[in-house]
Amino acid sequence: MHKLEEIENIADSEQFKKVVSFETAGFSQPTVAMNDKDKMLLIITLNYTLIESLAETDQFIEGLRLSGLLQCLRQHP
Repeated sequence: MHKLEEIENIADSEQFKKVVSFETAGFSQPTVAMNDKDKMLLIITLNYTLIESLAETDQFIEGLRLSGLLQCLRQHP
């Protein structure tokens, strides 16, 4: 998250181009301009908070399904 804060605090467009690469946490745009900053920060945040934990969430739900608890939870929310 340090990198995200660093990117968010950049105000100079030339420095922004130097710091940001197209490989930054799920944001796969080959060139990033300063006006893409908000979009890029949103995508990076979503990647860290949702996408990276999706596999664990799916595994947890599958465990509930295999044990029969998922069906019980769905019947009695």
